[in-house]
Amino acid sequence: MSTVVVGIKALVASGEKFAQLARKGADLVRGAESNSAALARFEETSAAATRETLKECHAALRALVAHALDREPSDAEVDAVFAAVAEHPNAPFRFHRLLGEARKSASRRRRRFLASVFFGLPFSKLPDDDRDRVDMAVERMTVADVEFLAMVQAKRRTPEEHKVDGKSYIFGDDGIGAVIRGSELRIATPNEWTLDGFVPGFFEDPRFIGDRAALASLVSVGCLDLGEAVTHLGNKEKANPLRILPLGHMVIRAIEEVGPGFIPSNE
Repeated sequence: MSTVVVGIKALVASGEKFAQLARKGADLVRGAESNSAALARFEETSAAATRETLKECHAALRALVAHALDREPSDAEVDAVFAAVAEHPNAPFRFHRLLGEARKSASRRRRRFLASVFFGLPFSKLPDDDRDRVDMAVERMTVADVEFLAMVQAKRRTPEEHKVDGKSYIFGDDGIGAVIRGSELRIATPNEWTLDGFVPGFFEDPRFIGDRAALASLVSVGCLDLGEAVTHLGNKEKANPLRILPLGHMVIRAIEEVGPGFIPSNE
């Protein structure tokens, strides 16, 4: 049987399966339309998601205002900032991007994080174009991504700080190495590596554990760059230089600005 004939039969078969799924979908829609209780429940669930998001928005905004005033704000003061955000020309667009994404999340931590980014606008000094880039990045990020990015930033060293020890060829310009061993990720700096390999306890110390999913996420949104491994360590370990990209620095700056409204431990 020719490849063309096989392909045609496969298309026909897939078309029949699609038609069956479409019919089942139509039957489900008709069933839902005739079940008023189910529709009412669905509407209530949708409204509940909106209410929960609004709660996180209010909590994030109050925390931001409290930090700015260095005291607990009154309801009128919080309302004034809320109005200022609502009247900002960028608010409608950022509302759909950030709070729309927050409404879809089941995580309170992520809803609070996205609300903090949205309501942090009056406190931000980022130019509009940079803010737009940050918004596009954070709408795809989770709290774990934020925490991992902060971990990488805390370990970052300037080229001058680590070139003198002769290890810059391993750890790159930021002085950070991602050591991937199976499913395990460790974040290292020149402090943890000697000519004989990593210092004792490096693979047991929880301070160096990294989140592989967060690493992949931050690389995909353009916040981090994972270079090719340049050396074998201890005859079996490889270190990939890890670098914070310009967008990553902007996200870090934005997170620092809105951090008072975001509580990582709150779940």
